[in-house]
Parts: sequence; C-alpha cells; structure tokens
Amino acid sequence: MSIGWIVARISLVVFLAEALVMALLAVLGPSDSPSTLGLIDAALLVLFAAPPLYYWAVKPHEVARDHAERALLHEKSALEAEVSARLETEHHLRLLTVAVRQSPTSIVITDQAGAITYVNPAFCALTGYDQEEVIGKNPRFQQSGETPPETFAELWRTLTAGRIWRGEFTNQHKDGSIYQEQAAIAPIFGDDGAITHYVATKLDVTEQRSLEVQLRRLATIDSLTGTFNRRRFHELLMIELTRSSRYERDLALLMLDIDHFKRVNDTHGHAVGDEVLAAFVEACRQALRESDIIGRLGGEEFGVILPETTLASAVATAERLRTHVAEMVVASESGDVRITVSLGVTSMAPGTDETPETTLRRADRALYRAKEGGRDRVEVAGPDDGT
Repeated sequence: MSIGWIVARISLVVFLAEALVMALLAVLGPSDSPSTLGLIDAALLVLFAAPPLYYWAVKPHEVARDHAERALLHEKSALEAEVSARLETEHHLRLLTVAVRQSPTSIVITDQAGAITYVNPAFCALTGYDQEEVIGKNPRFQQSGETPPETFAELWRTLTAGRIWRGEFTNQHKDGSIYQEQAAIAPIFGDDGAITHYVATKLDVTEQRSLEVQLRRLATIDSLTGTFNRRRFHELLMIELTRSSRYERDLALLMLDIDHFKRVNDTHGHAVGDEVLAAFVEACRQALRESDIIGRLGGEEFGVILPETTLASAVATAERLRTHVAEMVVASESGDVRITVSLGVTSMAPGTDETPETTLRRADRALYRAKEGGRDRVEVAGPDDGT
C-alpha cells in the first residue's frame, strides 16, 4: 500500500467529515447546544471509526471469501481443463479405432508370443477368415510354404531387436488360393520399454507382382515365338560364359537360320509365316534339354546356348535339330509348308575368358558356311578358329 494511496484516503475522510458537519448544521441550524454538539460528535466518531472497524471486523471475512472464490474458480478451471483433455483423448481414441477398423489395409495385432489378438475387417475381406476364426492363432497358419525360411528368420531377428521389419510373404487364403502380401511389422513397447505386442499392416500385391512379371516378360521375351529376345539372349550368354570360365565347364552355342523363309512369306502370307516360326520353335524345344536356352536373334535367325556341352555333343544336337525340322509339316489353307534349317556350331574351351560377341561371331561364321555350302546342313567353328 503506497503513501499516496493513504493520503488520498485520509483526504477523502476529512472531506466527508466536513460535508457531514455542514449537512447537520443545515438541518439543525446553527446551535451550540449540548445536544446538537453531541450529535455532531457522534456523527464524526462514526465517520472516523467506521473504516478501522471495517478493516478490523469485516475486511478479513471479505478477503477470506475472495480467496475461497478464487480457489473455487481455479479448481473449476483445472477440472474443466482435465475434462476437456479427457474428452479430446477419448475423441482421438475413437478416431483411431474407426481408422483401424475402416482402413483398406489389412491390420493384425499379436501378443508377444505371436498369438493374434486383433484383426480388422480388411484382413477378413482379404483372407476369407472371420475374426473369431483367427483370434488366438499364430499368423503362421496362413503360410503357403512358398516363402523362404530365411524371410522368417530375418523377420524375428529384426523384431526382437526392436526394429521395424518390411518384406513380402506368399500366403494363402482360406480357400487355399495363393496371394502375394507386402507387410510392415513393428514391435509395440510398454511403459517399461519391453515389447508387449506386434502390429502388422499388410497389402495384397498379387496383381502388382503379376503385372511386373508380365512387364519383365515383355522386356525379355519375343512375343511371337515365346523365346528370349536378342537382348536377353546376350545377357544369358554372358552369364553362361562367366560360369563356364569360373568353374571350367564346357559350353556350346548354336546359330540357326530357316532356309528360304522369305519364300514362305511370299507364297503363303505372313500369317502362315508366323505359324511356321512358332512351329519351328516348338520343334526345337522338343529336341533340346530343359537347361538349354533358345532365343530369337532377328527375323528367322535363332540362337541356342548349350550349357555343359562339348563341341562333339553340340554337333550331335545340331544334327538332331536339323532332322527334326526337316520332318516338320505346317498345314495351311494354301497347302502344307515344309522347311529346312542351316546351323552353325561353336564351343568355348573350359576356363577360357571370352565375350559374347566373340562367341557369336564364331558361330555366325559357321552358319554362313552352312548357307554357302547348300543349306540344310551343320557347320562347325571350333574354339581355336580365328575370330
């Protein structure tokens, strides 16, 4: 309380005292009788004694009441804040529950031992199982046997280390059909930092993976004959050459060219020509091993990689192919079509470093000699022939 405030209060009391005396004199009239003076003295006594009495008797109660009111207001405000926070938390929990339940992504929660404690409707829609059928089960009941064991080993190493695992499973629906599933699985920690549960979000990527396979096929397979295209054939030849050099294994290469194929197109039409190409490839496959690799290098020219095959065995395979093709007949509306094929054969000596271009050039020279020699024949260019 400042000095100025005290002076102001005193001045106010003196002013009120003077005003009171003047008012009494105006009412009672000028008089110095004992009764008049006593009345004035009593009025002044009340005026000057009232403030101290107020601060002594009344003010403490008012202060206590004010403190109580402020305390009540504070408690009310704290309670309102707590209620508001709790309502907001409940709102977020409801929103989270709805989000999990309505998520288009399959969600699975398991306990620490791996037993399922919750699945959302998206999981049921994807797998065909009802929620009651899977609660308490381990997710391994969906395994198809096609996911590598190493995937599961890596999954548990990652999760037990407290990290998120991401990968793919090949699982099965309730009806036994197979599907590809992309998953992200994370550990859930308790207040003490220990893992209490695991949560997995899963997405069906079967169509996506199928499309990727188709795109890879389009990028590597000749659409007409189903054989590897030129680019992929070169890549596979490089792989086989590297393997042959590293492990010192035999490797042979055939180059094939259908004789007078332009005459087939000109006589019977390109549609029949396409049928002849497809029938030619099928005849080659029947005469080859599953491990042999056939590719279309362009037009009516093809190549065949023969892993772990000596030059002599490759020549025998080439003769078998030539005979098989010569016996082939393709029926068409314009008449039966017969063809022959010329073949060039070469090989790579075990442990020899060689590029695909070098091997292909050598086989191509042998093929050229077969063409020049009258067609429908096999010619050989050994690994020691000049390049």
